[in-house]
Amino acid sequence: MQLSLEIETVNGPVQIYEIGSDLVALMSFAVVRDFGAQHPLIAMAERLARSLGVRLNPLTNFYERQPEDDIDEKNIELAWQDPSPLEVTLLNLARALDEDSEVKLLAKQGQVDNLKSEIAMMLPLLSQAARDGRRVRLLYDL
Repeated sequence: MQLSLEIETVNGPVQIYEIGSDLVALMSFAVVRDFGAQHPLIAMAERLARSLGVRLNPLTNFYERQPEDDIDEKNIELAWQDPSPLEVTLLNLARALDEDSEVKLLAKQGQVDNLKSEIAMMLPLLSQAARDGRRVRLLYDL
């Protein structure tokens, strides 16, 4: 899977930034963390949310880019979100990756070696979108 960040514009096409696959992997496991499955990225999401107080909701608002029907089209539109909460979540995630030994270990076990660089790529884009009053959405391609 490949994640992209879309930023709405005033009078033109949506700006699309290709991000990578590590963040969307964590996002996918964060969605299923309450279903009892076991994986290092589920454990990482649990640690972030429960022990470190990182709000993961902005990361769980994403959808597949290619719609198959009208319901998919609606869900893609519902994926738009305010960039500020997503930016805060990613800042807290980056801090945890730098400072928390358990999060570092789980990231290594989950093989998300590019997670920090993907976050670093997104943060200035989210900051600019917030300053410009633009919404963003996270979409993935299989």
